[in-house]
Amino acid sequence: MFAWIVEGEEIIDLIKADPSDNKYLACAYEGEADYIVSGDHHLLDIEAYEGIEILKVKAFLSVWEKEWESK
Repeated sequence: MFAWIVEGEEIIDLIKADPSDNKYLACAYEGEADYIVSGDHHLLDIEAYEGIEILKVKAFLSVWEKEWESK
C-alpha cells in the first residue's frame, strides 16, 4: 500500500448532483489509484471511473483480503 501526494491539476466534471465529489475522482485519477473506498452514494453510483473501482469499505476489504491471500 502506498500513498501519493498529487498536484491537484486534474479537473473532472462528472458528478452533477454533488460537484464537490469530483475532487475525489480527480485525485484518484491523478494518483493512478486502483480503488476509491467510500460510502458516498454519488461516487458509488458510478461504480468505476477510468479503471478505478469505487467500493464500499466491506467490498474493498474483501478484495484486499483475496489479493493478500494470493501472495
